[in-house]
Amino acid sequence: MSEKKKLTKKAALFQGLFFGIFMLFFQVIGDPLLSKTEITFEKLPFQIPLWILLGLIDGFVVRYFYNRSLKEK
Repeated sequence: MSEKKKLTKKAALFQGLFFGIFMLFFQVIGDPLLSKTEITFEKLPFQIPLWILLGLIDGFVVRYFYNRSLKEK
């Protein structure tokens, strides 16, 4: 059985940025398309830093719990 490696800071950063950019895209374009409403970009200056920050928080929280679960085994 292969041993699992710890999640690095760089991997957590990329994972968080991917999540944040995906959610930004979904909130700005995907959600209005699914609800058949008009796509507006007026909230975009607020949403860009918000989703990037939330994505980074998500990436590092996942890293914390993943690495913590490796220590328990």
